[in-house]
Amino acid sequence: MTGGGTLTAVFGVTGTTTITITGAQVLQAGLFGTLIYAIGRAKAVERATELGNRINEHLQYIKNEPGSQAVGHWRTEIRGWINQIDDLVRHMGKKTGNEWTEIIARWRQLLGE
Repeated sequence: MTGGGTLTAVFGVTGTTTITITGAQVLQAGLFGTLIYAIGRAKAVERATELGNRINEHLQYIKNEPGSQAVGHWRTEIRGWINQIDDLVRHMGKKTGNEWTEIIARWRQLLGE
């Protein structure tokens, strides 16, 4: 993150508070892992859709070129994108999140996981 922005910081188990913090402050304070970016449902679905298109594209590469030296790289990228979508699911609402969870399970099955 560059510049300033509003982030939601989780302090303990019982609550959250909204603070304004710059990327430099995050680095200085070592706050990685305690800050959660607020993201709306529409943005979460939009990002998941973008990543899903890349996943499907790379699955097609693997299907078309199963002997390629790049297969391991493609699989690693797919796993990373799946994990990103998995993190977005909680921002999508119950019904949409459940639909994406099913899609994620199918992709993992295609990867043999």
